[in-house]
Amino acid sequence: MDLLGIGGGIQNKGNVGPVVRVTPGNVRPGEPIADPEVRAEMRELWHRSKVGTPDAHEEGESFYGRRRRGAGTYSKPLHWQPGETLAQARAQKKRPSISEPALLVPSNIDLVVQTHTHAWQEGTFLFDTRQGPSVLAPGPSAEDVDNIRGEGQGSVSVMGYVIDPEGIYRITNGGGVQRIAPVGYLDQ
Repeated sequence: MDLLGIGGGIQNKGNVGPVVRVTPGNVRPGEPIADPEVRAEMRELWHRSKVGTPDAHEEGESFYGRRRRGAGTYSKPLHWQPGETLAQARAQKKRPSISEPALLVPSNIDLVVQTHTHAWQEGTFLFDTRQGPSVLAPGPSAEDVDNIRGEGQGSVSVMGYVIDPEGIYRITNGGGVQRIAPVGYLDQ
């Protein structure tokens, strides 16, 4: 079996800016989040983030997928090591972050889905800088987008989702970002 390496040690960071351009969108039939099992795993990911508590932190997971005739089949998620809490990030004067593991993608896979959470509200204060207060912005960070853009190789494409209190965002392999649903979509 041929294996393709994707990701590995890449830091996905909470968004403090520059603010990524986000356009409105919606969940498309056949995309990974529309699959009930993938959506259930993403709901669990969101709950593991402990949003609204002092233990809130980023969580992440990856799925392998195969798409045929507009439908997809997806692997069980590969969980990432949890990120630090806001208190831990503040103590280090850095943004909260999470590292995605390196993936060895089997040759029969044509899609890798990277999903992670940002567990804090837009405007959450991080720490003071010389330029003023550092606060979290909504949606994916520029690093989140860069980590997805152009990562696919050969017949394998990569896409991402970021879930934060303001909604669910899709990041395409080309670097486009759309807010596609409220967080409540995960409960459907």
